[in-house]
Amino acid sequence: MKLWAIALSSLLCLFTLSASATVVASVNASGPAGYGPSYQFVSPDIGWLYTAPFTFTADEVDFHFSNTDFNTVTEEIFSDNPPSLGGTLLRSATFSSSVGFTGGTFAPLTFVAGNSYFIGALGILNFDGMTSTDGSAVLLPEYSDSGSGNFDIPCTGCPSSPRIMLEFVNTSVPTPEPSSLVLLGLGCGSVIRMIKRK
Repeated sequence: MKLWAIALSSLLCLFTLSASATVVASVNASGPAGYGPSYQFVSPDIGWLYTAPFTFTADEVDFHFSNTDFNTVTEEIFSDNPPSLGGTLLRSATFSSSVGFTGGTFAPLTFVAGNSYFIGALGILNFDGMTSTDGSAVLLPEYSDSGSGNFDIPCTGCPSSPRIMLEFVNTSVPTPEPSSLVLLGLGCGSVIRMIKRK
């Protein structure tokens, strides 16, 4: 049995899994995207209170943007509440918005089941397409900013806006791609056959 053949097969078996972005939790993400009845964000900074339904780790929070929404956006994640109510900044990331779900990457953060977090988006004045048009979508309490950076204005009378569409992403979760699965099968199969011949 050739040592180089064993080494090659082992490499095929071991290195076909690749790290890619994996959605580990979401809010209204599977619903139809829209912006409600003539709704457009009229504040540059807006955020939502979110309670984690289970424990997960994410290093990216993606918002849903429409094809007219292009700008540099900063996202901030606070513990418990917006900063105006005592929330502590946990993570922050800046990114350039694009069509569909997009967000910035930050150091991994564990969202604990039952705990509340405030997810803020800065720089989204006149954005639309960020909410679900599904009437049964989850409603998240919304706060906007008066310019203080504290998200100090609770939203009242804005029924479409709290149906924010969010995806919590972990970019370090190894997930096999279809082509990788084929290579994995070939590599592992070769190893098994060589062991049997020995």
